[in-house]
Amino acid sequence: MAATLMLTMELPRTPLAGRVARAAVAAVADRLGPGRTEDARLLLTELAANAVKHGEGPIFLSVEIADGRARFSVSDDGHAEPHVRAHADADGGWGLRLVDRLSDRWGVTRPGTLVWFELAA
Repeated sequence: MAATLMLTMELPRTPLAGRVARAAVAAVADRLGPGRTEDARLLLTELAANAVKHGEGPIFLSVEIADGRARFSVSDDGHAEPHVRAHADADGGWGLRLVDRLSDRWGVTRPGTLVWFELAA
């Protein structure tokens, strides 16, 4: 069994949340490889921005890597129902569409709003 790596941190409820989330990926980059590291950075930026825009309360980022899988999640106390918009345009709708396309799996967990995605590590 591979060693488990876990990281949990609070993100600021400001436009800096995406930058902080991207920087956190550096702690696990050696376990992901270059392509998947860039995917993780992009997807976490999107989820952090969604949490700032649509969520409530503190925002938390969690990463767990074990057995060849990396699971990333962004959570808050909000009640919005995350979903892939039917149409993305200049006003938005790209975030979860990217998560859906680039991740191996993703989903939403309640209570509050916890959006997670997985990548092969």
